Amino acid sequence: LSVQYGEDVINKATTLMMNNPSLMINEIRKQTGLTQTAIERLRYTLKLGTPQEEHSKLQVKILKQFVKDNNLEVNPHGMTVDNISSKLGWSKQKLNTIQRENNIKIYYPVGRNIDYSSR
Repeated sequence: LSVQYGEDVINKATTLMMNNPSLMINEIRKQTGLTQTAIERLRYTLKLGTPQEEHSKLQVKILKQFVKDNNLEVNPHGMTVDNISSKLGWSKQKLNTIQRENNIKIYYPVGRNIDYSSR
């Protein structure tokens, strides 16, 4: 690829992809002039998945770090699904899907903010 496109172009594309692995191929093409095939070869060489796979990996990493930072694995006074999804800017469905597919343990408080005194 370096011979065909030049070292500078390949270095620019490599930097773009490594700094933002979920950057779409069309955007890389606009910024570097590489063909889709060349970009896919470079992604393969760099051991990167598709932009969508890389975006999913990033979301899993974000959720795991959020859970760890807020001690949500065991905290009985943790956060609800609504709280977590709101803080991350995700829908509840997206949060639940990422959590379920990646087996991320979150302790959700049961009965929190419910007034039982009138019962």
